[in-house]
Amino acid sequence: MSQTNSFELRRARNSDKKGQPLPGLDMHLFLPILLLVAFGIIMVFSASYPSVTAGRKGSYYYVIRQFGFAAVGALAFWFFSRIRLGFLRRYAYLLFALSVMLLIAVLAKGRLINGARSWFSFGPVSFQPSEMAKICLMLALAKFLADHPYSVNTLKGLLPAIVMAGMACGLVLKGKDFGTTTVMGLAFLVLLFLAGAKRKHIAGLLTSATVIGGIFIAKEPYRLMRIISFINPEKYAKDEGYQTIRQLIALGSGGPFGVGFSHSREKFFYLPGQTPFTDSIYAIIGEELGIIACLTILALFLWLGWRGLSIAAASKDRFISLTAAGLTSIILIGAAINILVNLDMMPLTGLPLPFISYGGSSLLFSLIAIGIVAGISRQLPRLAATEEKAPAAKVVPPASAAGGGGQERMRSRSLRPRGL
Repeated sequence: MSQTNSFELRRARNSDKKGQPLPGLDMHLFLPILLLVAFGIIMVFSASYPSVTAGRKGSYYYVIRQFGFAAVGALAFWFFSRIRLGFLRRYAYLLFALSVMLLIAVLAKGRLINGARSWFSFGPVSFQPSEMAKICLMLALAKFLADHPYSVNTLKGLLPAIVMAGMACGLVLKGKDFGTTTVMGLAFLVLLFLAGAKRKHIAGLLTSATVIGGIFIAKEPYRLMRIISFINPEKYAKDEGYQTIRQLIALGSGGPFGVGFSHSREKFFYLPGQTPFTDSIYAIIGEELGIIACLTILALFLWLGWRGLSIAAASKDRFISLTAAGLTSIILIGAAINILVNLDMMPLTGLPLPFISYGGSSLLFSLIAIGIVAGISRQLPRLAATEEKAPAAKVVPPASAAGGGGQERMRSRSLRPRGL
């Protein structure tokens, strides 16, 4: 997706044919994912040891489950890396509608965990529909922005996209999952920016979302206390600021090289509950393996993000470009929020660190998201060949968008949005 012709409105055909195997996996995607998942399994084993001992479970209880989640996620990654892009485009709205129905259902029948009603439980297995909703929302938004390129010029044109994002975010927020709501909302704004929406519209939406979020925070005392304790955690070190203080102690204790693998002290019930191997696992990594390991993880996410956005930049098809950028964004935003929370640069959210924290839904759908991006990477050469053979589509903006003699300006704004 170059600065000039990245979003030319050409509907690329899926040229995948029988007897023509797809190219191999993009190693710039596969390697960072493999390293992050493998590192996560190792750290879940170390960080969960006190919990399995206290709960009289086998020493390998959580790590075996995480390995099983990774195995299922690997199969999902392989499947979605081979799925036809035309299928995703054709059924994007249907998949989004299904995710919305699941979000509604979980509010009625879901399991309440840590104050959030966002889980379905099936025996020993739990499923979090909001993780699926993040992917489906990106697909639906990419399809809308691809099919209606001139919608980015006015708020009225963007209204369907705003409604879709508002519906998904509102349902997730209703389930008291503020962290996932934040990821979805920020990814939506990123997608609008990349699609060429006006900065004043994006700023207005961000301001409106901030006000609405502030109202929801004020209505829930525990959320309000998270904000207050974030500002001054030492004052609330015995209650609301306790987890933040323990995370900082863990990171500070590690130094450059850590106290040694499995030698963390904070995981021995100083950090509350399962947080040492869920949302506080980055702090445990810093304590056991030091700042070098923390920076290595950060570098792996940056590598993954660079490659995902490069894949988005390589396609002239608007849907494909926005899909790759949107799915990469939800991973990067989730990782950034988790790391910032562990560094006491954001209030507590309860978000896991993608690919590393313990949790089946997070790991599975993160691998599905990157699997789709990997599939785009594999099919880019054929898509490029098809685009070269296909005649360029002539796109005429609606009269309302080009009124007042501004047709050429509208065309330039819509077909040449900001580069990646």
